[in-house]
Amino acid sequence: CLGVFGGCVAFIYYLNYDWLPEWGGTLDIYSVDSMNSATEIVQNINPDFNSMIFFPVERYTYHQVWN
Repeated sequence: CLGVFGGCVAFIYYLNYDWLPEWGGTLDIYSVDSMNSATEIVQNINPDFNSMIFFPVERYTYHQVWN
C-alpha cells in the first residue's frame, strides 16, 4: 500500500458507550526484535467512546484486540 507518505495507515473509530475493562477489547501494540518477530506488548489502548486511533500498517507491525 503506497499512499501520500509511502505507507498505509489503519484506523479504528470507537462507537461503544460505557465500556468496562472486563469486556476486553483493548488494542495491544507489539514491539519487534531484530528478526522482525513480535516480542512484547508496548502499549494497550482502551476503546474509549468517540475516540479514533491511527497506526501504521507495515510488513512487521503487530497488533491484537484482547478478548
